[in-house]
Amino acid sequence: MSPRVSVLVPVYNVEAYIQETLRSLLNQTYQDFEIVVVNDRSTDQTAERIAELNDPRIHLYTNEVNLGRAGTDNYGMTLVRGELVAKMDGDDLCHPERLAKQVAFLDAHPEVDIVGSWVQCFGPGRCCLSTLPTPTIPGP
Repeated sequence: MSPRVSVLVPVYNVEAYIQETLRSLLNQTYQDFEIVVVNDRSTDQTAERIAELNDPRIHLYTNEVNLGRAGTDNYGMTLVRGELVAKMDGDDLCHPERLAKQVAFLDAHPEVDIVGSWVQCFGPGRCCLSTLPTPTIPGP
């Protein structure tokens, strides 16, 4: 049976961040998901850090050639199995209730096709550099 949500994570040279990124997904309160990681021919140890997590929800694919961000996203979309697709960068973290809240919102609002979230930028020592709101109403 396919998961309800596929989280697509394109990666390139994010060895220092990828395990924390994936752990923030693995620790979601919503559990009906898979993580599709597409490695865009990283030249560091990104793939090895992913494999170390050894979780059956993580599916790692590697591009045959470097495709860049758009090409990697497009290829990744051919690999997802979920009804819903969430995007995540390989150096980002997400709140433990991200998927639960987004799925609940989409279930309650079938007229909505896409959701986002607030973005909080942080730097060394995890200090908050800025918080960027996302639109809360449909655009023009």
